[in-house]
Amino acid sequence: MAKPAKPKRVVAKTFEIWAEIQSSRRSYFISRKQRDEGASDDEAILSIQACIIEPPPSFRDCLGQSLDVSVISACRYGQNQDEPARFFGTVNLQSKSRSALAYLPPAPFWAMPKMIDEGSRLLNLSFVQLRGRMGYLTGLYLCDAEDRAELLEFQTRN
Repeated sequence: MAKPAKPKRVVAKTFEIWAEIQSSRRSYFISRKQRDEGASDDEAILSIQACIIEPPPSFRDCLGQSLDVSVISACRYGQNQDEPARFFGTVNLQSKSRSALAYLPPAPFWAMPKMIDEGSRLLNLSFVQLRGRMGYLTGLYLCDAEDRAELLEFQTRN
């Protein structure tokens, strides 16, 4: 009897998308959990509206389209603190809904609004394609035009 064929190893495709930030807004929420005396949970959200300026080649139809990016930081304070979530984020580039979601630790999250206010208006999102036009976020880079030019020059040389 012949051995069953080994399944082929599928190599995940990695993509990058560049978007220019058009606007952003912030919200913050904290609440006490009644079931957990003395504990509180908070959630801060940075909602970014951007325009896609450089999509991956296979997503060219996204050029010039809007991209909604939600950057979130959430913590539990007080008794029975849970371990922080290890979830980083997702990307969705469907034709009618282009969005990204990223959970960040507090320090980088709280630095982002100031960076945007001071001129960092470009976002680079790296993601691994899961299926179709959806994927897992593997990197988020916030920068200005000069930083982007330096990065692209470095990538060209290497």
